Amino acid sequence: MTEPITPKTTLPRSLRINQLEQERQNKPDSDYNQVAQELKKENIKQENRVNKSEETEYKQVDDEDEKAQEQKQEQESKEEAEEDDEQLPSKKRGSYIDIKV
Repeated sequence: MTEPITPKTTLPRSLRINQLEQERQNKPDSDYNQVAQELKKENIKQENRVNKSEETEYKQVDDEDEKAQEQKQEQESKEEAEEDDEQLPSKKRGSYIDIKV
């Protein structure tokens, strides 16, 4: 009917106990994977922040370059306008006083 239990006898385990044991064995792996995923997400966010800040810096530099070019063009146009004023015929030249400091 029933056999006596010896040290070599294996006892069947319940399904729930098997599941608990597997969870205990796999828990460190799942914790590690979860932490690794969180770190990966944080790194991606930091990279995005750095990329955005670099883009804004490049845009600022480009804007500064454009402003400098515009100022040069304005200066050149002012100089050309002054040269044109100096080349006016002598009749108009006497009608106003041009003072340069």
